[in-house]
Amino acid sequence: MPVIEKVVDNAQLEADHKNVTIKLGVSGDNVFVPVNDLLLGSAIENVLRNAIQAAPNGSQVRVAGRINGNNVEIRIADTGPGVPDDALKKIFEPFVRLDTNRSGSGIGLAITARVLERIGGSVAAENANDGGLTVTLTIPVVAEASVATARPD
Repeated sequence: MPVIEKVVDNAQLEADHKNVTIKLGVSGDNVFVPVNDLLLGSAIENVLRNAIQAAPNGSQVRVAGRINGNNVEIRIADTGPGVPDDALKKIFEPFVRLDTNRSGSGIGLAITARVLERIGGSVAAENANDGGLTVTLTIPVVAEASVATARPD
């Protein structure tokens, strides 16, 4: 998906500053998702920039996109400290900041959650067994045939 590649390109300067490598892996064909690229890009970018900030210097953030049934799944995984289990759902609420030493208002992940909810998608976070946090964005796709029939002539 070109929007994922664009977001990764935009975040590369911040990653380079921390000596964090972004590893991108996208599988499957391009698909139509029912949201404009600016909104979707913003949702992905909020998660990616949080992952870069949480990742230790010299580490890696993985971004993977794939088609899973009628959805696109975008997984962003860092190697940071993770999140306390009782806060995994709270991080998507407005103004929640777990690390008060970092800058930010605590609305980025809330915006991500609202964008995905509006299009019938979802976002979830889970701690990795070996450390770090993985955030999965699930976005419904629209089949090409239904897109073609939905367009006015």
